[in-house]
Parts: sequence; structure tokens; C-alpha cells
Amino acid sequence: MLLRRTSRTRWAVVIHAALAAAVTTGCAGGDDIEVVAASYLQQAAVTATGPAPSALRSCEGEGPIRYERALAGHRVLASLIDGDTAMVSAEVVTVAGVRRAPNDLLEVTRETRVDTLSWVLVRAGIDSSWGICAVSFEGVGFVRIDTLGNRVRWVGGTSLAAILAAADSVARNAIP
Repeated sequence: MLLRRTSRTRWAVVIHAALAAAVTTGCAGGDDIEVVAASYLQQAAVTATGPAPSALRSCEGEGPIRYERALAGHRVLASLIDGDTAMVSAEVVTVAGVRRAPNDLLEVTRETRVDTLSWVLVRAGIDSSWGICAVSFEGVGFVRIDTLGNRVRWVGGTSLAAILAAADSVARNAIP
């Protein structure tokens, strides 16, 4: 079976290798899962309006969020399907990191990063629609900064306005 988990680190290595092979050989998972992944990433972006992502699933064996980031841009790279499970990878640009401080405050730091992340998608529900596991294999989860409320401590002179400006800049210079 293509999708077998032995450990979080090993699993991420297997995912990246399989997706890299899919890109190289032209083997792809399909438009449906890539549309679900792209929709999730659009809804998770720091500049998104409206409800939180609707295609999220709680997935067996999903690890905790190790890094919370403010998503500004994305590009779906590849996907693979194995029965009722799929993998998708995307290049993401994030503009802020969120760290939970011991005093229950959320410390937000402006920092721009480009990463390649991977997620599992699973079929679920009556209609067997695809849903995406909220936490990437790398332990990254996305947070919309404007929804954090008054528990935020802005670190290093950053602000919501500065983070939104950085996200707008990323959007104007879209990932090819």
C-alpha cells in the first residue's frame, strides 16, 4: 500500500518521495483532490473572508500542530490517490508565525517563509467527498490572524496591518 505510516518523520519522507516521483513520471492523483486542497488553502489564507475551511477532517494518527503560520499564498504541486486516501503537496508562502506562550497569549511574529508541505485527504461522509487533514505532515497548521481576538501579543513591532500588507504583497507577486 502506498500510504502507510511508520513514524511522522518517515511518513513525510515517503510522501515527498512519492509526490516527487509523481511529478517526474507524470502520474497524478486527479483534479478533484487538487481542487479540494486549493480550496482549503484559499480559505485558510490570512486575507480570506468568510467561514473557515469547510473540507477539514480529523484524521487518525494526525499529530499535533507544531507550527502555526499565517498563510499568504500557495501553489498545489502534485497529488496521488490510493483508494479512499490521497496525498497532495503544495508550495506555501507564510507571512507570520504564531507561538502559544505559557501565559496563554498568542505571540505573533512577522516572518516570511516559503515551504513545501504535504497533506492527506480522505473520502468521508454520505457522498464520499474528499476532505483534507488539517495538520500537514510537517506539523504546520494555518491560522487566520484576524480571528485571534485580544489574546495576541505582537512581537518585534509587528501588527495585523503589517501582516496583511505582507500578505497583499505576496498576492500581487503570485507564486508562478
